[in-house]
Amino acid sequence: RLDYDLLVSQTENVSKKLMQYISLPWDESCLTPEQNLRSVKTASGIQVRRPIYTGSSEEWRKYSNYLPGDFTALALKGRD
Repeated sequence: RLDYDLLVSQTENVSKKLMQYISLPWDESCLTPEQNLRSVKTASGIQVRRPIYTGSSEEWRKYSNYLPGDFTALALKGRD
């Protein structure tokens, strides 16, 4: 599991752990994926040319009044 909020708030630390987990050597370019010039042929092609986006972590909260039950528990599930 990869905690998105931790990834965007502690990018270097989380990225290093991820690289170690998948048995790849650390490279500083992991911190600036938007500078990679390789071609991207996916629906997220535009997004990969931007710095890591940190603005959506709490976006769900503005819809919390419309969500049934305690959505906070669901959103935080698996963070431990």
